[in-house]
Amino acid sequence: MNKKFLLSVFLIITIFSLNIFGLEFNLKSNPDTTGYLTYLSGDNTIVQPLMNGEIHLFTLSSKSPVKVIKGKGPYSGAAIIVYNNYLVIPTLGKKLIKMDISQGKESWSFDLGSPTKTSPLFLESSTPIIVVTTLTGTCFGIDFASGKKLWSHKTDSLIMSSPTLFKHDGEFFAVFGTTGGKIVVIDKGGKVFKSFESGDPVSTSPAVGLINDDSIQDILIVTDSGKVQAINGSSFELLWSRELKSHTKASPLLGHFNSDNRRDP
Repeated sequence: MNKKFLLSVFLIITIFSLNIFGLEFNLKSNPDTTGYLTYLSGDNTIVQPLMNGEIHLFTLSSKSPVKVIKGKGPYSGAAIIVYNNYLVIPTLGKKLIKMDISQGKESWSFDLGSPTKTSPLFLESSTPIIVVTTLTGTCFGIDFASGKKLWSHKTDSLIMSSPTLFKHDGEFFAVFGTTGGKIVVIDKGGKVFKSFESGDPVSTSPAVGLINDDSIQDILIVTDSGKVQAINGSSFELLWSRELKSHTKASPLLGHFNSDNRRDP
């Protein structure tokens, strides 16, 4: 049986089990939750940030938190990064915080200078980098270990699009959209590798995957006006564009919806 299908079934069953074993009860009893949960597959733990600054950790069968970390929220409601027993989470106070899960302590705090509604990205390199964007249009590269700024890039418009990991010619990049209609591909050193116009504001995160037959990752975006656009990951030219019948703020998703080997939007 297809491994991807089994994984999907497992995730669906897991979410259902969470509701059975108390996570839904906990969400209802904590109305100040950010609404975003992160699953730690290594130890079957669910991470739930709260607006009051606490971070609750559940197991798949616990009806109450197995651990409560006293953080410095409130948190922005964006999804968080989990890496090597650490959490990286944005706050409403214009900060990005790294928390040690085992010790329940803050490792570092980085001042973004402006609010963010986007989720940070872990960009793989010899020096692990956190990439995060802000509402005022700045993209930061932050050293994961120390919390120090490595670089920053200022765009000419707002950024409400979370960066997505994109692989090109063996290198990893961050790709995101702007309200000015640009799609920006930025490298681990903070340099713009590619930038192209979508024609409309892009407030959602791009998706990446194999859309055509060349075995190279392509980029899929949805504009605020409802255009779905596929960008060739090699030439960065438009593969195709489709019009939805309404505006949307939903991010695109690639999956296998027919019998061929290509991923569909």
